[in-house]
Amino acid sequence: MPTDRSYAIPSEYDPNLALALVWGDTMEEAKDRGRRFLAEVAIEGSNAAGGQIMTNLPYLQENIARLLTF
Repeated sequence: MPTDRSYAIPSEYDPNLALALVWGDTMEEAKDRGRRFLAEVAIEGSNAAGGQIMTNLPYLQENIARLLTF
């Protein structure tokens, strides 16, 4: 697929278009890296209607302690 033009992602696709893998020498280090990733990630662009891209980042940031339970 050419990368020099925009591409509309069909709604039939899984919403996990991108995943982040984090690791560390300890579980706590991996969790810290996950928290830092969520704090620093930036999603830019607009949806097909020209509006803001909706993500679940606020949910993940608010629930990270509960979600990082292994």
